[in-house]
Amino acid sequence: MAIDVSEIHRQQVAYFESGATLPRAFRLDRLKAFQAAVAKREKAIAEALHADLRKNELESYAMETSMVLGDCRHAIGSLDAWMAPARSLPPVVAMPSVSRVHPQPIGPSLVLGAWNYPFQLGVQPLVGAIAAGCPVTLKPSELSPATSALIAELVGATFSPEHIACVEGGIEESQALLKLPWAHFFYTGGTNVGRLVAHAAAEHLARCTLELGGKSPAIIAPSANLDSTAMRLAWGKWSNAGQTCIAPDYVLIPRAQTEAFIAAFEAVVRRFYPTLASNPDY
Repeated sequence: MAIDVSEIHRQQVAYFESGATLPRAFRLDRLKAFQAAVAKREKAIAEALHADLRKNELESYAMETSMVLGDCRHAIGSLDAWMAPARSLPPVVAMPSVSRVHPQPIGPSLVLGAWNYPFQLGVQPLVGAIAAGCPVTLKPSELSPATSALIAELVGATFSPEHIACVEGGIEESQALLKLPWAHFFYTGGTNVGRLVAHAAAEHLARCTLELGGKSPAIIAPSANLDSTAMRLAWGKWSNAGQTCIAPDYVLIPRAQTEAFIAAFEAVVRRFYPTLASNPDY
């Protein structure tokens, strides 16, 4: 492992404690710079996603790039409200008094990205962290190397490493990062690694956000139009080549409608994927 992740952490702690990330003007400037950097690389992002996952340009923009840009716009427009002190009801023993809650950043944070939406799930958490005034170290998934390299270039060209850093690599780098006392651990991926991340956060009594895979039922009411329902479920199931954590996994349907739904679903799949049966990739 060529990168000294402990030195990155030390620099980000010192930068945070200096107060550099706190001013509204700094956060707003960095959000706008990030938004511009992503928009400038829209074509390069699509090319990287195609290289890693064979995503087409429309799906890359709709399900990855546009979501990051949308978060940037939302954060830029909401920053003043997010930073403003909010009045709070004081405890009885302190009355008559006025209480206010002043939002404060918690400190340098770690983001571990996922491979199935490698751009969106990697860089989207940065938007909230920048708006909150927190430095971040991002570790993209090594299973999507083209997108990982693009994220590293984008971060390196847009931010100073003591504010936002990108660490490429595999398991060794992830393990080294998890040993450090981050203020917040943010992980998107499977449950096995999720347990390791939760354990690492617990070791430091740190906050932890886990977005893990699960089982998503689709409940079909007796009055549902089975043709349109089948079309929507097929789109949800196979968008992003089926690699979506909230893709529908099973159907709950009145028993009397089961056969009709299966027939409608098979018809939709044949229309969506007319060459599936003869495709040598399957």
